[in-house]
Amino acid sequence: MSAKKLLELPLIAALALACQARGGPEDGAASAEVALPAPIATATPRCVPATLVAQRGTPTLDGQLDQPVWHAARATDAFVDPRHAAPVPHTEARASFDADALFIALYVADDDMRSTDRVRVEFGPDLGIEASPDRQLRCRAGTEGSCAALGVQAAFSVDGDVDNAEQEDEEWVVTLRVPWKTLAPAGRPGELPVALRREDIAGGRAKQTAWNRGCGAIRLE
Repeated sequence: MSAKKLLELPLIAALALACQARGGPEDGAASAEVALPAPIATATPRCVPATLVAQRGTPTLDGQLDQPVWHAARATDAFVDPRHAAPVPHTEARASFDADALFIALYVADDDMRSTDRVRVEFGPDLGIEASPDRQLRCRAGTEGSCAALGVQAAFSVDGDVDNAEQEDEEWVVTLRVPWKTLAPAGRPGELPVALRREDIAGGRAKQTAWNRGCGAIRLE
C-alpha cells in the first residue's frame, strides 16, 4: 500500500549528504549530506499566515507514514502555485515533537521524479533544510553547512525510479528530525516560523509550489 493511501485511512474513517544511498521503492534509509546552497528565490506576492499544529509524539525515523503519530498529526493544506493557485501535484506536511526534537514529514506525489526535484523547510532566514527524492539532504544554518554538525537527520521512502523517464513514478516521502538545540538553543518555543516549499521539474521547466504562499508557523500543542 502506498504512503498516500496509508495517510487517507484515518481521514476516511473519521469523515487524515556527497553520497547517495539508493534503495528499493519502500526503502527508509537516510541519505548522505551535502552543503545546502543559498535559499531558492521564490516569487511570493503576499504572505497568507497559516499554522501547522505539532502534537507531542516521537515517530520512528524511517520514511514511512504508517505510524500512529503521523496518522494522528494534522496535515497542512496542499501546496499551491504561489502566483496562480493552479492545480499542482499533491504535497503536504505534518509535524510532531518531543523533548529533544521537532519532526516533520513531507509527502510528495510525483509521477516523474528527478534528482533536481526538492522540498525545502525554512525556519526563518538563517536555517534551511532541503531534501530530494535521490535521498540527498542539504542543510544551512548561518555559516554551517553540515547536517551532521547541526544534528539534522532524515529518512526517505521512494516509490519510483529517480531520473528514469521510461518509468512512471508515484510518490516519495521524507521524514526529518531537527533537534531543539539547533532550532531553539535558548529553549523550546510554543511557536516558531516555518516556510515549506517544493520545486519540481515538469515538462523541462521548474515549477515552484508552497504551503500557504510559503509562510506560516508551527505551533506546539
